[in-house]
Order: sequence, then structure tokens, then C-alpha cells
Amino acid sequence: MSGDTYRVGLVACASQKLQRPAPARDIYVSQLFRKASAYAEKTWDRWYVLSAKHGLVRPDTVLEP
Repeated sequence: MSGDTYRVGLVACASQKLQRPAPARDIYVSQLFRKASAYAEKTWDRWYVLSAKHGLVRPDTVLEP
């Protein structure tokens, strides 16, 4: 481990989803998720989506609805 420190944000998934595979940052379409993920991108060094189905996923991970 390099000793670097990162501030990490977690954004909960939402029930409103696209009906096709898409990156985790795009598949959830609720207003709350959109606002929380936009905040996370601006505020934290790294952020992840907490998915009830897929667990902890990177925003660029393609998910099935």
C-alpha cells in the first residue's frame, strides 16, 4: 500500500432504473440518486454505488437492470 489517503463517498441505489444495461452512475434515474451522485463526484476523491443487488460497485461498472 502506498500510504495515499482517499476520501470516499457512498451513494445508495434507487428503485427507478433504466430498462437496459448501463454504467452504475447512469442506470439509476431517480432525482435523489442524480443529486447524490453529482455531489459525490464533486466532493469525494472516489465514490461508489451501494447496490442492493450487486453490492458495492464502481460508478463505471455496467449493471443489468
